[in-house]
Amino acid sequence: MTTTSQTTGCPFHHATTDALAPSSSRALAPARVPGPRGLAWISMLFGLMWRPLKKLMSARARHGDVFRIGMGPMPAVFFVADPDAARHVLVTRAASYVKSRTYDGLKCFVGEGLLTNAGGEVWKRHRRLASPAFHRARFAALVTRMADATARTIERLGDRTEIEVHAEMTRLTLTIVGRTLFDVDLSSDGKLARAFDRAIRFANTYAISPVRIPVSWPTPWNLRFRRARAVLDAFVDRVITERRANPGDRGDLMSMLMAANQDDGSMDDRELRDEVMTMVGAGHETTASGMAWLLWLLARHPEQQERVRAEVRSVLGERRPEMADLERLPYTAMVVKEALRLHPPIWVIERTPLEDDEILGHRVPAGSIVAVSPYVLHRHTALWEEPDRFDPERFRPEAEAERERYAYLPFGAGPRVCIGARFASIEMQIITAMIVARFRLEPVPGREVVPEAMLTLRPRGGIRLRFERLVS
Repeated sequence: MTTTSQTTGCPFHHATTDALAPSSSRALAPARVPGPRGLAWISMLFGLMWRPLKKLMSARARHGDVFRIGMGPMPAVFFVADPDAARHVLVTRAASYVKSRTYDGLKCFVGEGLLTNAGGEVWKRHRRLASPAFHRARFAALVTRMADATARTIERLGDRTEIEVHAEMTRLTLTIVGRTLFDVDLSSDGKLARAFDRAIRFANTYAISPVRIPVSWPTPWNLRFRRARAVLDAFVDRVITERRANPGDRGDLMSMLMAANQDDGSMDDRELRDEVMTMVGAGHETTASGMAWLLWLLARHPEQQERVRAEVRSVLGERRPEMADLERLPYTAMVVKEALRLHPPIWVIERTPLEDDEILGHRVPAGSIVAVSPYVLHRHTALWEEPDRFDPERFRPEAEAERERYAYLPFGAGPRVCIGARFASIEMQIITAMIVARFRLEPVPGREVVPEAMLTLRPRGGIRLRFERLVS
């Protein structure tokens, strides 16, 4: 099998999709949607490039919950920060919207997997085939592997007093995704781990680049990325070839995925490669960022940190968590949800309408970009009381029942909601419980933590925290 030559989904390699082409309806006159006018779009563009979160928050406060940014010769972008508008785009009219060009860099890495595929019958078939692998009933064995990997990380940290948590969480989540997907330790192979890091950095940078150099051009940056992609392709090739030669249930996601394929119209090797790469690449990157922000929040809020610790110790004592324990750790789950509210790893969700549409009375032409920002929604003053405050109590069951359904979108919504949402939530709950039970976390004085909004919401330069090992 050969996949290295298949840069599936990369816009510079002419990948195809079965999604419907945009409608050829007549062009609309520029809609009178609030937003910067005239040459003010240039200032807005530079603001979005360098300070996107701050710029979006100020633009929403000035222009309202639906505003338009004209991009000169490029398609206009319509930002929406309203639960009903989010539901319209992501749920009600989901079939009329496809992924925007923001995902092009990720396509060059993962191909046409569930995350990047534009839509249509191929996407529906892949979603149907992949769904059984993420069924709650199959998670018990995976939880044990998550806990084992976390325990090894805690042991490796030893008595170090200062930790760069984003780097450590990236290593841990890569270990977990390797153990749960392939039953191998991806982080122990330095060459493989570096290749994943290189590919993720490429996709992040590519997503926000106003000028995109074709990947086929032999620039130093492109050549490093292509070498990294070749390493990853070769690894996935070996795994798929070996699994096809020796089928059987090994208790990992790969076994479940291949079993579903055998029962219901299997994917070919290229399609399977793309889905596997999507699960590894997107799965560990987003969870690592979410966990880094969560630990930083707990370090800055000792009262909430101590409440997590007390809950975990009362339920688990000295043992590792199991699947049945998670429902008995409700406050820890609330902390996970609140961390994802304040720092959603997927901070913006972009779609392109295939036909002219109307959102909250505003006309949106086909071919434009509609951006739903969970970051902005999660900090909307009309939806959340004191939205910048860290308060896990927002996610008490009675509080969640009263809140508008689409005010909280850490994993998206609708038919394209993240297939690994439950997996990621469980993983974060387990890591949080085990680390807080063993360490007291404190911020390092004098270190500013700045969010970097790229493809995911990373902490720029990482986050350093003090870890004080607790006596059992």
